[in-house]
Amino acid sequence: MDFINDRLPSIPTLSSTSKKSNGLPIITGFQQLKFLLLSLHHHISTLPSLEPGPAADALFGTLVRICTQPTDHLALKLVRDDDIQTIRPDLIQLCSRAECLLERHYAQRALAADDTAAALLSFPYYANYKDLVRLEYHLLLGVSDPATPILQVAFLGSGPLPLTALILAQDHLPTTRFRAIDMDAAANELAQHLLARLNPGIGRRVHIITADAADVTDTLAECDVVFLAALVGLDREAKRAIVAHLAAYMRPGALLVVRSAHGMRQLLYPVVDDEDLVGFSVLVTAHPGNHVVNSVVIAKKMEG
Repeated sequence: MDFINDRLPSIPTLSSTSKKSNGLPIITGFQQLKFLLLSLHHHISTLPSLEPGPAADALFGTLVRICTQPTDHLALKLVRDDDIQTIRPDLIQLCSRAECLLERHYAQRALAADDTAAALLSFPYYANYKDLVRLEYHLLLGVSDPATPILQVAFLGSGPLPLTALILAQDHLPTTRFRAIDMDAAANELAQHLLARLNPGIGRRVHIITADAADVTDTLAECDVVFLAALVGLDREAKRAIVAHLAAYMRPGALLVVRSAHGMRQLLYPVVDDEDLVGFSVLVTAHPGNHVVNSVVIAKKMEG
């Protein structure tokens, strides 16, 4: 998604303030920001398609840019606003659908290219994934037993671009075996072809499984670490149900890595709080303040 909004004259521009963060203008003023978010939701919800394209890219790019601004009292006030809370569930649903379509588009594009690896780098959020996975890996190092190697990792909600498994296998865990699990068979087929094309060795270490997260049992018990994607369980009730399932089947002492959201980023992704992680003991929580969108929570499966 290109970070642009100049094609959308009905949406206020981001250049109306002199304040800047990392070279990007910061929107100020509660009513202005609220109007912009409501306008974005309206435009996105009336798009004929959420497939990548000029209009969708501009809208979602602007939304992401707004939601990744530094969190302050204005942002906290905004996310508690009744009108914003009303659109939030639908906004998360729209973002989820658009993200799936975006990943499918870039998986197909990479597979059609002569140089698959180079084409994959054009995915707009590749750097975000790489930095998020690096953060998660170093957080894991900080809370795990150095005498116990990470041998088996599962990722629930891997999609057509299994970037977490790929980056971990390639950059951080060179001998670990992975299970990339998604309920979408078509997405898994793309992921399988992509891994085989990118690196056959890594492809042999990443086992793609088609299954609903709620149906995965034995695999969970075998893994040292389980990653839960941000968009697996789009509301609190669904997320808690998945966590309860994980608590029932993960072995005591195994680690759960949950992607969450903080501040205005919760307009893009569901929030997971400590009290949602019943059966787990929270070890560390990180809220990035840069271009990395997701927060990270790591918890240990408790005995019993």
